[in-house]
Amino acid sequence: MSTLRFSKNWNNKLDCDCFTTIRQPNPYYKIGNVLYPVLELANQKQIGYRSATIIYTKDYLLKDIPEHICQLDTGLPKHKFDQLMMNFYKNKTVHGRPWNVDTDPLTFIILRKNI
Repeated sequence: MSTLRFSKNWNNKLDCDCFTTIRQPNPYYKIGNVLYPVLELANQKQIGYRSATIIYTKDYLLKDIPEHICQLDTGLPKHKFDQLMMNFYKNKTVHGRPWNVDTDPLTFIILRKNI
């Protein structure tokens, strides 16, 4: 089982039984797979959360992510969400080349914490 790292608890989502994340596609992001959410804090401290199972995924180009998903995931309106994603992914790669906002999708993921 893999760790799902967060640098910020956007919208306090990690405190909920179900939460979302938007990531670059990864073969592990499949319905039924279990991940371990970890919030990484300053000074190399971490907060671990109960394991969570992926219950839904959908790929979107950044321009096509709906407003309601932006709000749900981060609490930000679409234009600020797009800026956040552009800043976050600007130095990321896809298959050894720079991430391209116009052609490379992001995966919207819904997870449910396990009991």
